Amino acid sequence: MKKYDHMVELNRQSSKEKITRAITAIADMEQKAEKISVAELVLRTELSRAFFYKNEEVIVALDAAMRRQQGMRFVSPRKVILDAAMDQELSLKDRKIKKLEEQVKTLSTQNEKLQKAINRKELAFIKSL
Repeated sequence: MKKYDHMVELNRQSSKEKITRAITAIADMEQKAEKISVAELVLRTELSRAFFYKNEEVIVALDAAMRRQQGMRFVSPRKVILDAAMDQELSLKDRKIKKLEEQVKTLSTQNEKLQKAINRKELAFIKSL
């Protein structure tokens, strides 16, 4: 009977650790204003989805946290990173466009000067005939 009691005690202890891990993850996500979802909690805690749906303490904590977050708008960290990368890309493209516009302006000016020079040479050639 001692082995059985010992196994039961180990299971209780393991279960309490899992509950603590889950509730801590919920509180951490709530504190960081991250959208709480079972899928994200499974990834962070490495506990099963079933654990979050079957354990009463965790269900209560999860429901309470989700209720407090109701109506809030969340932006995924991935979207923030992608937006920042896109902004940087746009900034680089804008600089490149300005540089190319300056080159076009310079080349247009040079082209006009060369056209005038060619016209003068042609006039000089025609006059010499």
